[in-house]
Formats: sequence, structure tokens, C-alpha cells
Amino acid sequence: MEEPSLPTPTKLLVDILEGFNRKERNLLVRDILGHSEQKLRLSPDFLTRIHVETGVTLNADAWWATDYHLDWLFAAVMVFLGTATPGQVQADALPPLMTATQEDADLVIADGCHLILIEAKAYGAYNNEQVARKRQRFEMLQHIASPNLDLHFLLMSPRPPQKLDHSEGAKPLNWLQLKVDPNLTVCRVERCDAESKTGKAGGHWKIVELPIAAGEP
Repeated sequence: MEEPSLPTPTKLLVDILEGFNRKERNLLVRDILGHSEQKLRLSPDFLTRIHVETGVTLNADAWWATDYHLDWLFAAVMVFLGTATPGQVQADALPPLMTATQEDADLVIADGCHLILIEAKAYGAYNNEQVARKRQRFEMLQHIASPNLDLHFLLMSPRPPQKLDHSEGAKPLNWLQLKVDPNLTVCRVERCDAESKTGKAGGHWKIVELPIAAGEP
């Protein structure tokens, strides 16, 4: 099957980003909410919170996508800058820009020269290693994109993270509150043994109620 052609460097960043956006869940949400007829808009409340944390004023019709692979993001920015074109073989850097993994940003927003990445947690905990790795890749992207693009990396959870490691002089990341229903009982399924001890080979399972969304253990 012939691969679809990607946008040329002469296009806007949002058009290039859209050319890499192959997440079925994202496309499905757009379809069922009528994106084909009217662009899904960001809420005034969310736009205000973004502005308070970053100083960036976004338009309500800013482009956005969920679960966007970081490899796609690097490639899209380089196409935008004119340093990469479809079919062109690129020598990778050390550490590599492209990891051939599904490591992603939970939400990417693009509007003009502004590019915002958000890592969200609702009921799980932020992982120091994962956040540090994504932060390193974000800083690599920031180095490539500067001064052509204004980039921001934010965390989003019901409560501010308290246990993230900000060693080596790294500044705490901007944080947005993820609004969830505090009265909702959320559950997960665990495999266990007959005495309820958690374990994959226990031959049993149980439902475990989770604490109110925290973003931390």
C-alpha cells in the first residue's frame, strides 16, 4: 500500500502535526463529537489556566491531539523548520532523537508559534524515571526548535505532585489541576491468590477500590 504523502515544509506547523497524527482513539473522539463538521474547541476555563501557568494566550480553536508520539513530534518540528523532508535519510544524534517507541505526550496543543505538551495522571503516580526521560526529550526538542517555536511542558493531575525528583538544578514543572469527580468510586482489577495476596499466578482475581484521584501514591 502506498504511504500517504506528508506535508511539505511550507505548511503551517499544525498541518504538519496533523500529517503525523495516526492515533485511532484521537480520530475516533473527533468523529463521534462531530469534528468533521466543527472543530473541537478548548474551553475558556482551560485556556485561562494555561495562560496563568505559562503566560501563553491560546485561541479556542487551537489544534490539539492526544497520545501523540514524541518521535512524531520531533519529525514534525524538523519538517516545519525545513531540516527534514519525507524520504530523506537522517543521521541520528546521541542521545537519539528518535527512539522507535510509543513514548508520547498525553496532550499536544499547537497554536501559531506555541507548542504545549501535557503529561497527565489521574489515579496513578508520576514516575520519576518516566518524567525525567520525557523532560530530557522535551529539552532536546526545545533546543532544536528555539527560537522559532515557544515550547512548554506541563503536568496535570488532581493534586500537585509532591514526590517528583527535581535534582540537578531542574526547575519544578508547571502544573495544572485535572478536574475529576471526587465522589466517583474508581476500581481496578487485580490477579491474586485464594488468600487475596496480589500475584499474577494466583489463580484468582479481585476488584480493588482506588483512593480519590491524587496523582501521587
